[in-house]
Amino acid sequence: MLLNAAIFFYIASKITYYFKINDDMGLMSTLLVGVFKGVIPFLVIFFAFVIYFAVFSAILGGNQNLAESYEGMPLAVGYFL
Repeated sequence: MLLNAAIFFYIASKITYYFKINDDMGLMSTLLVGVFKGVIPFLVIFFAFVIYFAVFSAILGGNQNLAESYEGMPLAVGYFL
């Protein structure tokens, strides 16, 4: 799955070559790089909070019955859901 994501981003970066307007860097490529630079810090903080609250919930034992009801999944994944 991680390899599929890497291949997808590689192909997407190759496709952005066709968005070029001038020789340096196209406007679409500039906007995409700006969006990724703006979104990455937010996602890091967001996932840190998601992991924090999942661990906090697991420590307190909240929703343990619900987390255990997901068959075929590890208990840690049940707390995330």
